[in-house]
Amino acid sequence: MDVCVVGSGGREHALADVLSRTADVVVTPGNAGIPGSVDTPPEQVDADLFVIGPEVPLVDGLADRLRAKGRRVFGPGADGARLEGSKAWMKQVLADAGVPTARHGSFSDVDAACGYLDTMAPPFVVKTDGLAAGKGVVVTESLTEARNAVGDYLSGQAFGDAGRTVVIEEGMVGPELSVLAVCDGTRAVALAPAQDFKRIGDGDTGPNTGGMGAYSPVPMVGADVLGDVMDRFVAPTLAHLRSLGIDYRGVLYAGPDRAARASGGRPPGRRADVLHRAHRDGRLRVRGLPELPAHGRRHLGHRRRAGDRGCLGLLRRSGRW
Repeated sequence: MDVCVVGSGGREHALADVLSRTADVVVTPGNAGIPGSVDTPPEQVDADLFVIGPEVPLVDGLADRLRAKGRRVFGPGADGARLEGSKAWMKQVLADAGVPTARHGSFSDVDAACGYLDTMAPPFVVKTDGLAAGKGVVVTESLTEARNAVGDYLSGQAFGDAGRTVVIEEGMVGPELSVLAVCDGTRAVALAPAQDFKRIGDGDTGPNTGGMGAYSPVPMVGADVLGDVMDRFVAPTLAHLRSLGIDYRGVLYAGPDRAARASGGRPPGRRADVLHRAHRDGRLRVRGLPELPAHGRRHLGHRRRAGDRGCLGLLRRSGRW
């Protein structure tokens, strides 16, 4: 089998390494450190399977264009990729699907957003609606800092058009969990759960980053917890996407928590590599796809209210494992 991995980061390097054990792999655009890298645009590559890593080409509809040419693609179309491309839409999907999620609001007006912040208790979570390479979130105990973030985002100074709408979420504090589920449009299979950390300082202090590290397996997570995540979070979301006419093929990324933390950001490729190494011999089979390695990623979570069994801080799409 000939496989084309789309992307150029550590995530794509890990994918290419695993796939190369059973297939001939090219990576576009790749980089000097990834064997098999080519500068040929993906739509000009002749391959049996395309695995799209980054969110930007998925949001831009690369999977749709490849499928229109009869190509087999691992990664959702642009309609499903909105889970990543718009945090406001993602939160609405969760609400409509009946999936527990943090209290939130979406705003394009500074006064309305700041008024909503006034109704909340710290920590405050302010996110860009659009793609921001994992950096479009502020988690803070300071109402002033949260208000400043709203102003910077909505003015376009911080992230341009990606910040013209902001999502403000209830902050949550506690253990979190990352679960990735491989989906074929109807069914979902969970990969090995993970836990990761995004704040820059020791002791979970300082600003959020694209990711400071991750580990897997997670000792506190057994088959019962993983089954609960799939039943309460992943399955209802996938079913709701089907009801919207979205044939979701790729990975759904769930960040549930028992007493979660403040969420945000794109999981980094390094986490994919860490988990690839931790589970490099794990395999599972999904209809229509080659053997995939059991590995995962995560995001940050939120503070749980009394009586909650769990809350989904973020559930998003990805063309990666």
